[in-house]
Amino acid sequence: MVTVIAIPGNNNRPVAFVAQMNNLYAGLRKLKFDKNYNFEINNQPCKKAPFLNTMPIEDVRISAVGGIYIAGAKNLYKFNYSLSDCTILEESRSESEGGWLQNVLQIFQDRQDNIWLGCQQGLAFVSKHNNPFQSFYQDKISKNKLEHVMSVWKLGSDSLLAGLQNGLALINRNNGKISISNQGYTFHHIFEDPFKRTHVSRSDGMFIHKYGKLIPISKVYPEFSPYSSSRLNSHVFFNDSTRILGTEDNTGILIWEFLKHRIKKIDEHHSEIPLASGIVNKVFKDSKNNVWVFSDNTINIISEKFSKSKVLKLYDSSNQQFAGLYFDICQSGGDYWIASYGTGIIQLDSSLKIKKIYNTADGITNDGVYQLYPYKNNIIITTNNGLSVFNIKTHRFQKYYQADGLHSNGFEEAAGSAKNGIIYAGGLKGF
Repeated sequence: MVTVIAIPGNNNRPVAFVAQMNNLYAGLRKLKFDKNYNFEINNQPCKKAPFLNTMPIEDVRISAVGGIYIAGAKNLYKFNYSLSDCTILEESRSESEGGWLQNVLQIFQDRQDNIWLGCQQGLAFVSKHNNPFQSFYQDKISKNKLEHVMSVWKLGSDSLLAGLQNGLALINRNNGKISISNQGYTFHHIFEDPFKRTHVSRSDGMFIHKYGKLIPISKVYPEFSPYSSSRLNSHVFFNDSTRILGTEDNTGILIWEFLKHRIKKIDEHHSEIPLASGIVNKVFKDSKNNVWVFSDNTINIISEKFSKSKVLKLYDSSNQQFAGLYFDICQSGGDYWIASYGTGIIQLDSSLKIKKIYNTADGITNDGVYQLYPYKNNIIITTNNGLSVFNIKTHRFQKYYQADGLHSNGFEEAAGSAKNGIIYAGGLKGF
């Protein structure tokens, strides 16, 4: 089989040429010829991936938007015209995949610049639109899987730490390698303190993650001794010397003054600023330095100096019930936006009055909302069925599902974090 393609935009009219003949003379060749059809052949045209010069090539096609697609060596590549730079196209790492891009036999580009691939498994489709998502679920080598992600945190430049319902996973972001330890434990929350130590909250308490091992937190920070068995679900950087921690086991919140090695607990029994409930789903600091504590049925707003507390209950007039299951909050456009599971997104003005409640009738993927991430004029929303992006100016939603590149359609209540402009969000079957 021989495939010949003409590369545009060059007076010398170079031609890339693929030959496969019983695995003899296989690989890429580059042909240059003049107007009299005198030509020369380059048998080693690809310096970036030289094995493509000698291995069987299934197909090669010019891209309508620039570059060359090459199927060979168990991958699908997109090169520039000089073959000096390339990208390996990857499919999302989900359970349903069976190495489709490793078995491409033919490439076709339609009039809308989408790519259709004839694979051993069947027909595959690659949209022309860039995918904003990179999903992680299964290690192709070890077959380790991220079945149920409860928390995610970025470690250094190349690694991620994911707390699972059954274990702790270390993921190499570059090659997708997944190592799982501590199986039999659920990992609820992960964060980094000002001393660059990684805190890990396990089902039996708090630990410091160091060189792949877990150290009981009281051995590093003795002030945690009375609370070492508590489980965390959230944290907030209050100031240069204080972190506020939300607990998962009805302990309320912990005020950690790490420079003074001191911890103060605030719960429903506190003498000065008692919480309406010891149940904590999320802690948050607003632009006025107030601390918001979210519970199932109430929200406590604690003043900057921890001198007073206000209890907030939000009434949904559409169904004549109080909203509840408050899971997250963000500020954007001068308003507060609250995730209420089962209700949707509640928009509050600066005086904490309800302006509007957004739900599936307005275009959100699901009323079971979990986390909110503000980005410019948008709010990125994780839900129990897909991801929504809400534009606060146009009041319109964009919807994304597994078919658009998500790990799955299911997210988790607190399985997410944002760092250096990248959002990490997970749940069922990866993140």
